[in-house]
This record gives sequence, structure tokens and C-alpha cells, in this order.
Amino acid sequence: MKLAKIFFASALLMICLISANSCQTLAKAYFGIKNPKVYGDPEKREKYYEPFYENKPHLVNLYTIADTSTWVPTFEKLHVPRVLLKNNITDTVYVLSCFEDIAYDVELLNAKKYGKVYKADSFEFSKVQDAFKNTAVKSYTVNEGYNKGEWDAYLIYGTFMGKKIRRRTLPITELNGLRSINILDVSVDKEK
Repeated sequence: MKLAKIFFASALLMICLISANSCQTLAKAYFGIKNPKVYGDPEKREKYYEPFYENKPHLVNLYTIADTSTWVPTFEKLHVPRVLLKNNITDTVYVLSCFEDIAYDVELLNAKKYGKVYKADSFEFSKVQDAFKNTAVKSYTVNEGYNKGEWDAYLIYGTFMGKKIRRRTLPITELNGLRSINILDVSVDKEK
């Protein structure tokens, strides 16, 4: 009987590991992300992202999905949630670890230990740029005109993901030389 329980637990663990083939899947399970919401309230969204710009000098651009017709394709095309950092001097893009290690990744980047942080796939970053350019609309900007620093951060996110994941992402604001944070909130402004 004991051997059967061990076998069952091992099989269940293997199924979970096989089905959880990405950081995205693990993040959804770990952070309790259940039902992405298509519509978001602009005021609640601005308040949710306030810790990313409160008392910070860097530029913050908050984008939303332009309309409901592009919501599903955008959500399917991009890894959600995701944090990418582009170094504008070296033109290198890094993808930060599953959300447990973002503070550590920022420490490595601040110490210029770039080789220890994962480089992003260029195809993935082109999809992110395409989403910001073609399916998103800018809904809010803070510190417009700020143009110092070498790093641009790109967050693919949603307010429906909760405060726990936001808190674990906040260390990006401590990146030395951060010029901007560009947030794509995968929601559409609530219809009036």
C-alpha cells in the first residue's frame, strides 16, 4: 500500500512537471492567476501600477490592449506575465527569471554580471515590440520627458494577477540606469 502511494505521488509529480513546461505556467499556478479579465477600470489600473513610479524619476508608460478584437490574439501571442529588460547601449534584451528571482537578477545586472542573466529570444522581443506598437494604446504616462539611463523595462502584465506578483516585480525599479518602464496591461478599458 505504501509503495502504491509513493508511485501515485511520483506519477502525479511527473504529470505536473511535464504540463508545467514554462515559467508562465508555473507563475500562473504559484500566484493564483485564474481568470484574466478583458475589461479594466483605468483608475484602478493606475493605482495598481503606482508603486512602479511613486517617488521614482524614470519614465513609466502604461498601455492597454486597443480593443476586444485584439485581446485574445495578443494574450495568446505573448507570455503573460513577463519581464524583459533592454540595454540600449549593447542592444541586448534580457528576460528576468520566474518572479522569485527578479531581485537577484537586478543585483546581477547592477554588478554588470550580464552573463548570469538569461538573454531573451529575439523573436519573443519582436513580438513584444509588435504588441506595444500595433495592438496597444498608451493610457497613462508618468515623468514624461525623462531620458536618462540605459535600460528600458517591458512588463507584460495584468491587474488581475494580484499584489503578490506585483510586489515581486518591483525590484526592477532599483535597476541602476533605468530609463523607462513600459507596461502592457493585458486588458481593455472598461466600456462607459
